[in-house]
Amino acid sequence: MPENLEHLRRCSAAALGSAHFDLRMASARLATADVIAGLRLALLAARVNGAMTRGLLGLRDGPASPEAPDPWLLAAAGLHDAVSDAADALIKLLLEAEDTRRIVTPAQAAQVNVIDGALFGFLPDEKAFEGWTDPQSCWDLGRLTLRVGSPAWRRRRRIVEAVNAWGREHQAAVEAAGVLPLRECCSALYRVQVSIRDAVRDVRPGTVAGSRAAARVAARSLVEMGDDATDLVGIVQSHAASLPSQEPAALAWQAVEGLLVTGAPKS
Repeated sequence: MPENLEHLRRCSAAALGSAHFDLRMASARLATADVIAGLRLALLAARVNGAMTRGLLGLRDGPASPEAPDPWLLAAAGLHDAVSDAADALIKLLLEAEDTRRIVTPAQAAQVNVIDGALFGFLPDEKAFEGWTDPQSCWDLGRLTLRVGSPAWRRRRRIVEAVNAWGREHQAAVEAAGVLPLRECCSALYRVQVSIRDAVRDVRPGTVAGSRAAARVAARSLVEMGDDATDLVGIVQSHAASLPSQEPAALAWQAVEGLLVTGAPKS
């Protein structure tokens, strides 16, 4: 049974509301120590609130469940557009936050030196990009049984202290940029998008209007980060053109394009 649209709308609103609240609280905490960082997060919270209020919270047109498939599909397409618009806005904010986030370099004590391999019998995981700051490597280092006061024991203590200090500073920089609530909100909105698409797939349209609504959801689902979300027809055309002409999927997406551009029949 397709998911209830009202439930999905509330999930989207809750995710955006949570991100807005978290950013406001972080802004208030930061403002006492760093006024500029606090103001930056307050502005970010306001922009998240703008994404939340543009059409999403008041969107209740059409039935919540598909007893009448075609009105439900129209409502589902409208909700999908609203959630996608909010997700597009949040992704842009997340990219801005990542770009402005202060990158914290680990202290020298956390870097690998030439004798670490001999002292500990292994070196950091190859995936580690900054010495011992890889979580698995630090965990492995902490499991070693070392004689108290030995060179290996003293070296490990310096590493752990440096990594802990780096972690605190890194976390503060992430919080000051607003990255975490934005990232969590983007993930939550993406899950709602997927739920809507799954639900639309399970509902069979009975009219051209219902088919066009389903086609709009399909076309919007092709929008990649950075594409123009308003040019759904162009996106579908590009996608269809990229497929070999003998592929059935090429014809299927040509049909999607037709449903998007065909005008409603005159009465």
